[in-house]
Amino acid sequence: MSDTRRRWLAIVNPASSAMRDRKFRETWLRRLRYTATKVVVCEKPEDAPHIVAEESAFDSIAAVGGDGTVFDILPALDPALKPGKAVLVV
Repeated sequence: MSDTRRRWLAIVNPASSAMRDRKFRETWLRRLRYTATKVVVCEKPEDAPHIVAEESAFDSIAAVGGDGTVFDILPALDPALKPGKAVLVV
């Protein structure tokens, strides 16, 4: 029997307004580390597209942050988009 679990990459923008609250951020990071295959926290605003390009082996991506995080990730997905790839906005 093959393993059909999706490999999730969570890209977290700690500068988004909700993530600035330490308790909220720690709760979400703990949950993400439990459910996602890999969690990457952006260090600079332009990190998200580079992370998407470097981590193309994942089936799905969770954009954890504000609308800026989503707008950074979506254009970077376009060239690497495979049928069945999912994007979750948190």
